[in-house]
Amino acid sequence: MQSLLTSIFLFTAYPLWSETFLRQDLAFLQKSGCPIVGTSLYSGDCIPKDDWPKVRVLSSDVPPHSTLTRRRSIVGSMVRKAIPKRLYTSLSLHRHHAQVERLESFVREIGATHIHAEFADLAALVASEVARRLNITYSIGIHAFDIHVSRFDLSDILCNASAITVCNRAALDACKRQFPQTDSLLHYIPHGVNLEFWTLRGEEQSPRIPFRGEEQSLTNALLPLSTDKCIAQSANEKTPKGSNISNPRLSEAKPGGRMHPKDSDLEEVEPTLKENRTSTESLEILFVGRLVEKKGVRILLEALAILQKRQNAPKCRLTIAGDGPLRDELVQYTDELKIPACCWAGVLSQEALKLTMSSMSCLCAPSIVTKDGDRDGIPNVILEAMATGLPVIASLVGSISEVITNDTGWPVADITPQTLAETIIEFANSTEIERKRRVVNARRLIEKSFDAQKLALERRKIFIHQQS
Repeated sequence: MQSLLTSIFLFTAYPLWSETFLRQDLAFLQKSGCPIVGTSLYSGDCIPKDDWPKVRVLSSDVPPHSTLTRRRSIVGSMVRKAIPKRLYTSLSLHRHHAQVERLESFVREIGATHIHAEFADLAALVASEVARRLNITYSIGIHAFDIHVSRFDLSDILCNASAITVCNRAALDACKRQFPQTDSLLHYIPHGVNLEFWTLRGEEQSPRIPFRGEEQSLTNALLPLSTDKCIAQSANEKTPKGSNISNPRLSEAKPGGRMHPKDSDLEEVEPTLKENRTSTESLEILFVGRLVEKKGVRILLEALAILQKRQNAPKCRLTIAGDGPLRDELVQYTDELKIPACCWAGVLSQEALKLTMSSMSCLCAPSIVTKDGDRDGIPNVILEAMATGLPVIASLVGSISEVITNDTGWPVADITPQTLAETIIEFANSTEIERKRRVVNARRLIEKSFDAQKLALERRKIFIHQQS
């Protein structure tokens, strides 16, 4: 069996709760018969589930803070700015010499002939050094922060690789611009979604404004990390006497068969659907992601504060699923803005997230470019929402414009609290027919270009070529 394990799929830390796309990629690669073994320099920030890919963790050491948060400490940032990148890269390699030794030993143990490192960060640095020592090939997967605000000198790391996969066009363009000599090494392969899991909501679950006249608002429910208590709590909520809705937040989470979009879908919309809406209806808005600056949660909160003060604006309830270093700060900011209808759901499993999406009006992804240049690529939760038929309101930062247009969602060209508030109102006032048109187009795009199983076969070709 060992002779089949000829490539290593290297993480810096595994598992990280937010990197569902990498777990998915590894699982589909292994399912396709690609001779590759998951390996990680450090343990991640959550406990792996039984159905996740098995990964060999090389060290029980506590991973660097920046590895788990992708956020350097104040001291670390000062040190990084004070010395040249090339020197910083050499010092980092020396600092992590034990990880280099461990990876080299493991490569020898299983007879691996190729290393693929995800993110042009610590994993790529260590992989490049081990490959140099053993005279084997290595490849790198580039995402977003690792090319836009890299802490290392990537010139040698990238140029000496045998292949570079890039998951979004903004990162692809940045790599070509910064390192034009890598052009022949680049392979554009986005991360996709598992279409067998992320099925389009049935006709009875068509996206809609939840219901008119709802006055009950959610209180701030500060929930612990890695729990699904927000959903469990909602399932047990009591409704006012006389209400015919047993569970306002999950009333639409009904099991439904997969709905395949066809050219006739738009014609099948009932002609009696309401053509015009008023902004007085309630919206269930969902945010999913790490609570870090580039995700733009502060802008979302400020947009909701604007809507609260505006007459005839939609009543909005926000569910925030995720965790991160800015959580406490954002909770406090929510209180300062006097936004009562906000549920802090913590980290949700994929199953819980899918259930949550089924009861939401829309997903909001207000990503921004930070002062240091960090930004998103294409957040996978956007693809997941598009696959299920959940309408998406999103900024066009990074590569989000690859998937969100006026035909597939509600884009916010220049993201500010005001423009986001206006777009939320635009969505609230949109007709059922217009929403249907955009979500059907969104699903078609996902099926055409973001099917994770098909994309895994493209990655497999690269690894097989390296191994040969």
